[in-house]
Amino acid sequence: MNVRHEPSATCTPDCFGCKLSSITFGKVDIDGQKAWGRQKQRDTDAYVRLRHDHVQPNSVQGAAELESRAASLFEVESGINLGGNAKAGKHYDEVQNEINKGKSLVDVVMEA
Repeated sequence: MNVRHEPSATCTPDCFGCKLSSITFGKVDIDGQKAWGRQKQRDTDAYVRLRHDHVQPNSVQGAAELESRAASLFEVESGINLGGNAKAGKHYDEVQNEINKGKSLVDVVMEA
């Protein structure tokens, strides 16, 4: 059944047929949705790989870029980009390891 409404002089301002005839649907950006989906999948895959390596990124969003540019564990976990300065990142990692060793030493002393 195909019903077509033509606006006329007898239509009231709240005529349902006139309101329906003015509805338009915008074009759906399928390519944009596909690109967003691919990026989301890359981020999710990178996040899973990082978590498998016992690293905790700040979020899933941007994990692929973070995984590709980060030179150290510090950069991944803090989200701070050291501009590709791997030496500085490794220095931060070494300092963090020493801090963790100190914490574990304190825990051992406290238990004794």
